[in-house]
Amino acid sequence: MKILSPRADALILASAMSLVLSTLAFHRPAHAQAGAEDTAATELETVVVTRGKEGRLRAQDQKARREEDFHAASSTRTVTREEIRQIGPGRPDNILQTVPGVFTQGQARMPGVSVNVRGMQDFGRTNVSIDGARQTFQYTTAGPLGTVFVDPALVRGIEIRKGTVATEGGSGTLGGIVNFRTLELDDILTGGKDWGAEATATYGTNGYDWSGTLAAGARNDRISALGALSFRDSGRYRDGNGVYADQTGQDLVSGLAKVGIQLTDDQSLDLGLIRYRNAFALNSSEFDAGVTTLTAKHRYDPESELVDLRTNAYYNRSKINQYWFTGNLIAGEDIDYSNDSFGIDVSNVSRFVAGDVDLALKYGVEGTWDRVRTQETGPDAHQTSSGWTPSGNRSIVSAFAEATATRGMFELTAAARIDRFSLSGSGNNPTSGGPGMPDVPVGPFSVDKSETAVSPKVTLAARPADWLSLYASYGLGFRPPAITETLMANRHPGFVGNFVRFYPNPFLEPERSQGWEAGANLAFDDVLKAGDRLRLKGSYYANDIDDYIVAIQGNCTGAICFHFDNVAGTSKVKGFELDAMYDAGPVFAGIGYHHITADLPVPSSGLGVFAGPPKEVWTLTAGVRLFEDRLVLGGRLRDVSRSVYGGQASTGTPPSGVEPYRLYDAFASYKVSDNLDLNFTAENLTDKVYKPGMTADSMNGPGRTLKFGIAARF
Repeated sequence: MKILSPRADALILASAMSLVLSTLAFHRPAHAQAGAEDTAATELETVVVTRGKEGRLRAQDQKARREEDFHAASSTRTVTREEIRQIGPGRPDNILQTVPGVFTQGQARMPGVSVNVRGMQDFGRTNVSIDGARQTFQYTTAGPLGTVFVDPALVRGIEIRKGTVATEGGSGTLGGIVNFRTLELDDILTGGKDWGAEATATYGTNGYDWSGTLAAGARNDRISALGALSFRDSGRYRDGNGVYADQTGQDLVSGLAKVGIQLTDDQSLDLGLIRYRNAFALNSSEFDAGVTTLTAKHRYDPESELVDLRTNAYYNRSKINQYWFTGNLIAGEDIDYSNDSFGIDVSNVSRFVAGDVDLALKYGVEGTWDRVRTQETGPDAHQTSSGWTPSGNRSIVSAFAEATATRGMFELTAAARIDRFSLSGSGNNPTSGGPGMPDVPVGPFSVDKSETAVSPKVTLAARPADWLSLYASYGLGFRPPAITETLMANRHPGFVGNFVRFYPNPFLEPERSQGWEAGANLAFDDVLKAGDRLRLKGSYYANDIDDYIVAIQGNCTGAICFHFDNVAGTSKVKGFELDAMYDAGPVFAGIGYHHITADLPVPSSGLGVFAGPPKEVWTLTAGVRLFEDRLVLGGRLRDVSRSVYGGQASTGTPPSGVEPYRLYDAFASYKVSDNLDLNFTAENLTDKVYKPGMTADSMNGPGRTLKFGIAARF
């Protein structure tokens, strides 16, 4: 048995954390001595303003970014650290499912997350990133075909851009971008200090058990460094009936190290390392998931309005070991799935004035490369899993440009990107196909294909009043076939493989979308009392996808065959989203709502996204701040409508689905001092028996779960 304990990674992560902090000779500047905290705070704010122009979701500017959501001429959503704290440590799903237009397809035993934005999911339809590093790991299963492993304890913010994206991060995507921001040095520093540490511990009922983090860092005028460790040891949970959900525990160790260097007054370099390791069981297999992410971000921002140059590069390696401990003809099978991804984008922004028109031009290039390898050993003579998740290579290289012209109350943005896609790989076709199947000979085959697409986008925005802004946009999207969609071949694992085959399709066409969106932002101040804020954002969108790729059941010689194919005609998604918040200091409230109609093709036999997102989701949050904001008390209502399984309006197929449910949560926090916080969250207060929306298995969700946490900073 090859499964290793993630605890072995703790020593490596601890050593990396120690090395980062010990190799830098930090000296506290004179202004950081006692009695000079105000000066330190002022200089810290200056640093935040300077680095905030990088467009990353930094700790101090999250509130500003959240405010920008309600003025942006697009569907953006910033999830702040305060919101994450209110939700409490748990699964990434719990955070994302509170965002209008975003949902997740999960499995109770799978700690990874599969993100769905406006119906778009799997194989890069939505770009899910960690600190800007795209996560492309996928292994084939009866469920979601794209999984992201991220430790929620290290997440301090999420930045979401919905719809087609014409600039960096938008290559090969249709649904948008979801970027998890992990812990940064500013998250743990207090009182204007240049050094600090934070330790957290959380105990939870209902199988959550224990989790904790330890982070430490420091900085001087030129260099900053941060190291962090996180662990979680959880067991199986019980549903609202008190029935245990077997194999729902996990043994997680993760950590990170980050170094920031101010090279010159106008150049900065940020380096990051994230390591994730988790052991868990899923159905008849044990998994050992290891993910390593390296990031490098350089910025050159001189005084010139013509130069604001950014270069972002990343390397991401996901290596997942699956060990089948039971199953006919496959018990003892040992499989390694490895996915090496590399990406880089370079962009520049030039600003100038032409008469009474302000102009901003953004232009650059982007490239992503994926290398997938599956290796298998064990008693399965046909090595079926290595063909189910095939090896191969895929790349997308892009150039983009975006011009924004502002005159008076109007703003016009025109953008275009050119994507060049390439895919190569080989395999062994197990059988000959019947009528309607791709024409692929029996035996070895190879694929080497490429294609180019141009995707324009235009947005018109107007601000007729200080409290009102309107926008409308139209854009095209391009999503090329994935490695698995093209090269999947061989038998189904286990005994069923004797009569079930997987069949390649090197003739797949890329998916192409065309969609429009119209929205309005309303911002009111001093509504019920001086200093309060009321913000509302509403948007309606419609997206048509041609040549949508889906798993289809066909017939082969002597067997049932499954393959991926383009669906003829146009698949449609449309919906409405509402995001609203009110904050009066002592009282706050928020509303999130989405209504979506997704008439998308349904995969055969659950291979892929076989459950559409819930048609309606309401999230209501309200709370109070007492004792000079030291005590926060609040609650949350989550109302989720039916998740439709199967069925398609255009074909008249009747649907089935997961029944609707309503959950009640509560949260509380108390700031004992500037350096000590107590936190409490309660999920599913009424012990509701329910199946989560879009679930990929038949297991009920957790019953009532209480979590108690403490955070100390030094």
